[in-house]
Amino acid sequence: MTPSPASSPVLVCTDFSSRSGLALQRAQRLSQVMQAPLEVLHVMGGAVLDDLRVWLGLGGSAEQALLDDARQRANAWLKTWGAEGHAAAGVQVVSGHAVAEIVSHIRQSGAGLVLVGARGEGDLLHMVVGSTAERLLRRTPTPLLMVRQPVLGPYRRVLVPVDFSPWSAATIQAVRHMAPGAHLVLLHAWDVPFAGKLQLAGVNQDTVAHYGQQARAQAERQLHQLAQAQGLQPGEWTPCLAQGDASHCILAQADQRQCDLIAMGKHGRHVAEDLLLGSDTQHVLAETTLDVLVCPLPVTAS
Repeated sequence: MTPSPASSPVLVCTDFSSRSGLALQRAQRLSQVMQAPLEVLHVMGGAVLDDLRVWLGLGGSAEQALLDDARQRANAWLKTWGAEGHAAAGVQVVSGHAVAEIVSHIRQSGAGLVLVGARGEGDLLHMVVGSTAERLLRRTPTPLLMVRQPVLGPYRRVLVPVDFSPWSAATIQAVRHMAPGAHLVLLHAWDVPFAGKLQLAGVNQDTVAHYGQQARAQAERQLHQLAQAQGLQPGEWTPCLAQGDASHCILAQADQRQCDLIAMGKHGRHVAEDLLLGSDTQHVLAETTLDVLVCPLPVTAS
């Protein structure tokens, strides 16, 4: 992803919950770092509002009254989280279907980063299909930061899983734009290609181990080439090679290396359809307790 211009807003999507409050606090810090304006959006309605319009003939002054009530709640929410001064324009309140309205607002405003408050550990696992969060992750053209943690300071150590696909470079660029002082841990999870089939075919363990050494050495070369191509200097990043399933390696290394953010691509090398999130991304989102940045592929590289 090409770093967003300084004028590209940082957008917080809120449902007035405490989780959204954490996202707002993080957004205030990031907007200062990125020298970008802060916008806050609340979408009222969806299917419930549609039903009211059908059954009660809702519209005109009645719907306006609901919007006015939502704006009052929004201003009270901003005050609760101490953001009246920083988000001087207040919360923009619109009615409609959440994902469609958010995506429309992103495109109209040119937002360079979107933040949402994530639920607790494991919650996303139970709303993978059809949820607002999942549908927004699928459709947003902009990096999306899901905030879980209280804001104690800037991000200091970021785990960036890479598979050397175009999403790897895009994610590194996004992290460097929003957290320029953070140390990056570039993780590649590797394994012996077709190891199980080789063993079933009678290939001896020494030969399989040799293939493993070759796979690891190749991954290490690619990791350093990627860092060099992205302009990372010694001391700004740490290489990390782990053997095994990617999502399990991500969760384990994020914990072991005391990272405070995981940043990963929306897809990986094996994406089959643009509307699907990568399975590793889904697993990490469901299991981690850390903030997670999910990055789409830039339009110019698609």
